Amino acid sequence: MAPEGLPWETEVVVDSETGFFFDLVLSSTFWVKCLVIGISVSDECTTTSGATLIQNVAGGVEYIGVTEPHGKCTLGGEGTGIIEFFPGNAMNVTGGGTLEVRKGLPEWLKTGGALLKPVAFSTANTGAPAAVIKSPEPPVENEITCVEAGGSGSVEAPNRIEALTIKFKKCTSNILSGKDDCHFDGNPSKGGEINLEPLHGRIGYVEPKNGTVTGAELEPAAGTVAKIKCVEFGPPEGSVKFVLKGCVVAEVNPVNKEQLTIDLVFAENLKKQLYTQITGGMHKPCELSLEREGGKTEPARLDAHERMTFAEELEAKA
Repeated sequence: MAPEGLPWETEVVVDSETGFFFDLVLSSTFWVKCLVIGISVSDECTTTSGATLIQNVAGGVEYIGVTEPHGKCTLGGEGTGIIEFFPGNAMNVTGGGTLEVRKGLPEWLKTGGALLKPVAFSTANTGAPAAVIKSPEPPVENEITCVEAGGSGSVEAPNRIEALTIKFKKCTSNILSGKDDCHFDGNPSKGGEINLEPLHGRIGYVEPKNGTVTGAELEPAAGTVAKIKCVEFGPPEGSVKFVLKGCVVAEVNPVNKEQLTIDLVFAENLKKQLYTQITGGMHKPCELSLEREGGKTEPARLDAHERMTFAEELEAKA
């Protein structure tokens, strides 16, 4: 293969859906020589707007696979001009330094490059209690306290968290008598268990921390985070139902290190959720509310510390 008109003009672009980076060759011409039945044949090929997947590797940026769509050759015709790159740092910085492609926002990386497939994780609480859901109901705050927690989910390129399910166990409250058992409404056989609806979202920089804190904005698909029923076993007996709605931001920590575990820290400060928005988030502010059956809806906050353990090492790059 003999390229013509070097250097070729290219442009790095990012796919808004997948977050993958591509090097777009705006125009190229090359000659291919091969033997056909023992006869040497040359063919001129051209490409227009051919894109090749690229990723960060140690020491530079590497091309992966072939350029799509394929080019047109004079003899071979449409779709026969194929440019394929071999492993190696195809793009480097002259004069020192390391070249990398980044969107400027936090993202999940694997061995310095983009995730090519989802990575599953399990979760478990790292503190005691596992979670506290609070709402300012005078004269005493409503509190639902859970002792244990665990769940699962996955992360996907470039910055997604998907299908995060968390089950809180041994949950009680101070809402009725102070000895209430709280569980997922509709499943009374599982006393003390509250299941969160599957959450999804993305990681980004917490605002207004100017890139110093990485957070995850998480929300359910349909707006309801959990349906909760707290029961007083008396005497006297009674019950109250709640619906936890909205979205919540957790700190993601640690970052910039490839490892098997990363924490999601849901924190409060001065009776408010500590963080309520991230750069690139869908909600500004991102907040929770607790709706009491037959009563009013109050702002709510979540205090919890969940550790994600991944199926393989990865990095939250910030």
